[in-house]
Amino acid sequence: MDHTKNLILRQLKILIGHLVIPLEKQQVIPVFNMLSIKKYLFVIRAVVFMSTALAILILSLVPQPPEIISEFSVSDKIMHLFAYIALAFTMDFILPRSFKVKKIILFTIISSTLFGGLIEFLQGFTGRSPELLDLLFDTAGASIGALLYFTFNKAVYYYKK
Repeated sequence: MDHTKNLILRQLKILIGHLVIPLEKQQVIPVFNMLSIKKYLFVIRAVVFMSTALAILILSLVPQPPEIISEFSVSDKIMHLFAYIALAFTMDFILPRSFKVKKIILFTIISSTLFGGLIEFLQGFTGRSPELLDLLFDTAGASIGALLYFTFNKAVYYYKK
């Protein structure tokens, strides 16, 4: 009986993947370690990034923008700027930390600009007009978003010291 109980407890420890408090009262209490928290944070960040990219893609390619967006008196270029600030900022958080910050910033600006260029190209097939000025504001937004990430990253680094 003890052998079976130990085997079950060992399997529970493996399944849970966390530290387990001794089982004197026949209950398992998992204690989360930092590794599992980092995994969850990465998944959340990836979902936020993918949602941002998907929202930009859909809103840029629909033949007629939704009425709620049309009612804003904000310029189309300002919307491009803020959309790509959000895209670049969220993209930076999912890139590997093994990269240097300058490489992350450069990769973010280039990939966001290519994404914006692809969308501008595809707009020609959806009845919307592609504009070079939109791509310029996409690039500006990506640059601002990447620099915001750099500033945020530096502030967190100095705060941890």
